[in-house]
Amino acid sequence: MDTNLIHEGERGVVYGAMYAGFVSHIVGADFPGQGSIIVSSEYKFKNKAFKNDVIEAIVISERYFMANQFMKISLEFRDLSGKTLYCLVDLVIDIRNCQGNLNSRI
Repeated sequence: MDTNLIHEGERGVVYGAMYAGFVSHIVGADFPGQGSIIVSSEYKFKNKAFKNDVIEAIVISERYFMANQFMKISLEFRDLSGKTLYCLVDLVIDIRNCQGNLNSRI
């Protein structure tokens, strides 16, 4: 358990691992969807997000490779105004068993 005092209080900084939970949900449930597996991920934290900040995830790029068996997705986590960038995430996803709609967006 992370007991760093930076996370304490009403305006504490949210845990960086929170983004990993969001990414797992997005990839497994929304886009690309059921059956997809995250093969690699890279997180770049740009700004602190605080408790009660409202954040949205945006797919900023996607690319299929290796005969459409894998895809690379880049996500941004921003505030609703789009001005503050909190985190960039680059993913490689195995979509060979994906049952989702690869043409949909979150």
